[in-house]
Amino acid sequence: METRLAAWLPLLLSLAGKARAVYGTPQYDFEEKYFEQWLDHFNFESYGNRTFAQRYLMTDKFWKKGVGPIFFYTGNEGDIWDFAQNSGFILELAEQQNALVVFAEHRYYGKSLPFGAASLQQEHIGLLSMEQALADYAVLIMELKKQCGAQDSPVIAFGGSYGGMLSAYMRMKYPHVVAGALAASAPVLSVAGLGDSNQFFRDVTAVNCGSFGWV
Repeated sequence: METRLAAWLPLLLSLAGKARAVYGTPQYDFEEKYFEQWLDHFNFESYGNRTFAQRYLMTDKFWKKGVGPIFFYTGNEGDIWDFAQNSGFILELAEQQNALVVFAEHRYYGKSLPFGAASLQQEHIGLLSMEQALADYAVLIMELKKQCGAQDSPVIAFGGSYGGMLSAYMRMKYPHVVAGALAASAPVLSVAGLGDSNQFFRDVTAVNCGSFGWV
């Protein structure tokens, strides 16, 4: 099993520069669904077995069951449709690799509101955390694998910026659920206090005025 999972990772990375040249961007063909997600994964004394409706998008347009992997987008701070409609790269890879594609919405965003319109009130905001979001994704992935008969399908997490951090953390915290992660523009080191948070901005804004003939 481990050998099979490991084989996917270099393949996926090598496809990054090839997919757009070989395939046109596939049409968005997602089905919007909802999953009854645990309200609190870590303290059942506060909310018991209460749940909320977590939204996710899924397409099996390219999926070859029993062969293809699952590409799972770890939604970040926004409506999940906005990310799905601007992530053609994932669909291009899915078309090549016969993958099932899932875009999961982050709790407290879009329509995934644990307490409805009152979700952002002070007494309810405590459940908005990275740890809760990661647990949401782990539970959702395991349930979808059961529903789709894809227990042996490796899961590759995708995300960008904060969502990229979530993808990386999914691989670290739930290695039995996620076989690999592609974390784009994920400020993991900066957030952890291990890097210079201003280095990126210095690099991208540095201009050698002499090259333009400026004084």
